[in-house]
Amino acid sequence: MEVVVTRTRLREGRELDYEAAHSVLPEDVRADLVARGIVDWKIFRDGRDLIHVITADPSYESFRTAVLDPEIGARWHRAMSPYVEPPGEGQTTGPLSLIWNLADEL
Repeated sequence: MEVVVTRTRLREGRELDYEAAHSVLPEDVRADLVARGIVDWKIFRDGRDLIHVITADPSYESFRTAVLDPEIGARWHRAMSPYVEPPGEGQTTGPLSLIWNLADEL
């Protein structure tokens, strides 16, 4: 099991629209995520910045490479594209680096 954190940024003025779009996740999107190994996916918002905390089994990389139905992901990305800015120059789109973890010291 692996937990990764990624980030995205919302287009200005689209914050509430993005939240509304996530009020009910389409069943086929939910089923696809679970079938590809997602155990949990939390999204936090700070202004226009989104932080995604993703738990995947066995790994985030295996989730990203296990494309079961490419149309499901493509349709969801098209639905979210009006709300989310494309990655800017120098912006990371992959997992953030873990700096410190209390559990490692216990």
